[in-house]
Amino acid sequence: MTPLLEVEALTVRFRLGSVWWARWRGRPAPVLTAVNGLSLRVERGTALGIVGESGCGKSTLARSIVGLEQAESGRVLFDGLELGRKRPPSERRRMQMVFQDPSSALNPRLTVERTLAELVRLNGGVGRSDLRARCEELVSLVDLPLRTLERLPRELSGGQRQRVSIARALALEPELLIADESVAALDVSVQASILNLFNDLRSQLGLTLILISHDLSVVRQTCDEVAVMYLGKVVEHRRTEDLIDDPLHPYTQALIRAAPRFGVRKTPGLSVLPGEPPSPVGVRLGCSFAPRCPMAIDRCVSEEPLLEIQPGGGQLACHVQGSPVGAHGVSEDIRP
Repeated sequence: MTPLLEVEALTVRFRLGSVWWARWRGRPAPVLTAVNGLSLRVERGTALGIVGESGCGKSTLARSIVGLEQAESGRVLFDGLELGRKRPPSERRRMQMVFQDPSSALNPRLTVERTLAELVRLNGGVGRSDLRARCEELVSLVDLPLRTLERLPRELSGGQRQRVSIARALALEPELLIADESVAALDVSVQASILNLFNDLRSQLGLTLILISHDLSVVRQTCDEVAVMYLGKVVEHRRTEDLIDDPLHPYTQALIRAAPRFGVRKTPGLSVLPGEPPSPVGVRLGCSFAPRCPMAIDRCVSEEPLLEIQPGGGQLACHVQGSPVGAHGVSEDIRP
């Protein structure tokens, strides 16, 4: 069966500084590689979590999928059809994005009803007489009281504003919803309610979900599969429980060790990776994680590992693959 979303060898780069200044100096303008030849598949009706440290390219990947950033190379296919640089409204409405900061995503001068009604009206399908009923349906769908329609964004809590952002995304009846760190700025209890809302929407509407987060415990609650990104590439992609119970890539193991767990005292220095991530500017040889990897071998420095299918399922990009977890100091009590 054709997956709903396919990303093939996607590369997104940004030029830094002035091209004219670089030419005057006789040097090429530096280029930052945010997404580096990344490929992934999302099956219809599933939820995929994308995790990684800040700056690894998660948000750029999401923006490229919905068409807010232009890729230098690679393809994005939706339901088997390649999406072009300029997408008609019929294609754009099939995938929608919920951003991290609802305060900046909502117009502070418009009530919730005007925000939703304007979007519904501009995209057609609902007459003027039915706009109010459609707005009431949308706020009810995200578990907000009807009186929320008369409120301005500043009169709502952070969790309520995020629910309004989700309702706005659902107004176009998308098939794919991408949530980019949509619970990162919320309290833990509010986070749980938003994640439960995503689960309910998936079952009610048959949505396909991509949930972007730096927190593995967030995606564990919601996602069927997890893709771990490091410096613009996917280094491990497996079913959620398999990845958390038996992480294969050294970077995934470090992420799980770093996750806070109630009632578990960390050993000082256990979860700290040596050094800093390499610069995303310029060309790199070998595995980008090799300078920080405690398992690196000579081959890691000279040869880039490919994302390959593993015998037990899932994909892994590591020259030292299939190693027992216990051999690297990761015990069962590290699970989030």
